[in-house]
Amino acid sequence: MSGNDNGGSDVRPGAVSVDAISATRLTVALGNAYMGITCSYCGSGRVIRTGVCGTCQDCGNSEGCG
Repeated sequence: MSGNDNGGSDVRPGAVSVDAISATRLTVALGNAYMGITCSYCGSGRVIRTGVCGTCQDCGNSEGCG
C-alpha cells in the first residue's frame, strides 16, 4: 500500500506533469516568436523571427529579408 488515499497511485489528483508544463512553456515561447505576418508562399501565419528575416514554420520560406 502506498499510504495515500488516491487509489494507490503515486500521482496527486490534479497534478500537472513535467511534459505538460514544458509543452505550455514552449507554446508560449513560440507564440511570442511569431512575427505577425503571413507567408507569401503558403499563407501560413506561423512565421518566426530568424535574425533579421523570418522563416515560415510550415514551408520553410524566408520572409521580410528584402
